[in-house]
Parts: sequence; C-alpha cells; structure tokens
Amino acid sequence: GLVPDPEWKKQRFARQSRSEQMWYPVETMDMAIGQGFLLVTPLQMAAFYMGLANRGTIYVPYLVQRIQRPTGEVLQETVPRVARVLEASPQTWNAVIDGLVEVVKSGTGASAFRGFPYPVKIAGKTGSVQLGPGQGDAHSWFCGFAPVDDPEIVVVAFAEHGGGGATTAGPVVRKIMEEYFRKQFEPAGEAVPDLEPIG
Repeated sequence: GLVPDPEWKKQRFARQSRSEQMWYPVETMDMAIGQGFLLVTPLQMAAFYMGLANRGTIYVPYLVQRIQRPTGEVLQETVPRVARVLEASPQTWNAVIDGLVEVVKSGTGASAFRGFPYPVKIAGKTGSVQLGPGQGDAHSWFCGFAPVDDPEIVVVAFAEHGGGGATTAGPVVRKIMEEYFRKQFEPAGEAVPDLEPIG
C-alpha cells in the first residue's frame, strides 16, 4: 500500500516541473475518499475495518488460528497481538459506525444486503475505484463487519473491473456473511456436518 504525502510527491515527480511536484489541497481531499495516489490492499482494508469494528484496536493478521490433531490435542495456537490502536472519542466511533450501518441499511450497500436472512446488524461500505478513459469498468470494493454490537467477522471483497461496490463486491461479502452466520441461526437438526480432518 501507499499513503502519499507532500514529500513523497516531490520525490516521485523530481524530474517533472515544480508545479508537478507540488502537493495541492485537492490531493488531500482525494485521499480522504480513497482516490488519488492512495493504494491499499484487501488485507490492509480488512485490518482497518477490524480497527473500526473494535473501536480502535487493530491486531496483527494471521492465517492459522490453531493446529490440532484429530484427537483434539492442540499442537500450536496463535496468540493475537495488537499491531496498533487508533485513538478517537466514543462520539467519533459511534458516528462512523452508525454511518457504516446506514450504508448497509439504506445507502449504497442496501441492494446487496436487502433481505439478509439472519437478525444481524451489519456495518459496511461500498467502494468504486474509478479508472481513466478506455481502462474499463471501475474496480469494485466492499468492506464490512458484523455483528456491530459484538463484532465477530470482518469481510473484504475486491473485484477488478467489477463495477460499483454494491454490484459485485457487496454480494460476495453478503454470501460470506450468510455462510458464517448460518450455523448460529439454523434450526436444530439441520446443522452443517463437521468436515473430516485431513491426513
């Protein structure tokens, strides 16, 4: 990823004219909405949304939570480590999270989550990476977490040339969240069978 600043731009465009090297207020505004020179990966966005869900605490991402034998003996377990803490007032956290809930409820993400089958409050945001003329459809983003009041899961989807965030990435996030919460809300006797251990 890349979070540019005036010094970065000056170095990046060192061989260009002084006006090309200058940082303009509009570039700060572009970054505020995820445009301009800003670059992020899906994993970085997932970590950021983890921070939103946890009201500031971002943990180091990991892929394996536990390794255990079929007998249940735990061979290795990952201990979550705090990577950083984002500072904000409770009012600021509430305003941001309430806004993300509204995106899913009645905003740009509503079409992707309409009729969600489980009583779970979801927060999220659509995103569309606009490209230049002749470069194809926008890239599609959706980032979200749930349940809002006691977060368990963060899901991020990115689809190159997928169009608007609610069109392509939003339905992917919805499907993953449906599968995640299905086990909690299925009627008794219809549970998904446990997978057989490998090896």
